Amino acid sequence: MTEISAQNRQPAKGTSSLAARVLELVASGEASSRAELAALLGAAPSTISLTVGQLVERGLIAEEGTQSSTGGRPRKVLRLGGTDEFAVAADLGGR
Repeated sequence: MTEISAQNRQPAKGTSSLAARVLELVASGEASSRAELAALLGAAPSTISLTVGQLVERGLIAEEGTQSSTGGRPRKVLRLGGTDEFAVAADLGGR
C-alpha cells in the first residue's frame, strides 16, 4: 500500500476560492467561527475545518479564545493573522 503525505496532495478543485472566501468572511467580521463559516458558505463542517486548518498552518488565520455554544463544545474564535505575520489583500478591479 502506498502512503500519500499531505504535502504531496494537490488541493481539490475550488479549494483556493473557498480559502479566499473564508479569509474574506473572517476579515470582514461576518464570521468568527467554523460553524458560522459553514452556515454562510453552505459547505460541510469537515470541509470548513480542513480549509481553516490549512489557513492556520500557513499563519493566515489564528484561533483565539472561545465563544459560548448553544450545545456541544465551545467554538474557537477565528481572527486574521498569526502571532507575527500579516496578510494583505487588494482588489485592483478591471481597469
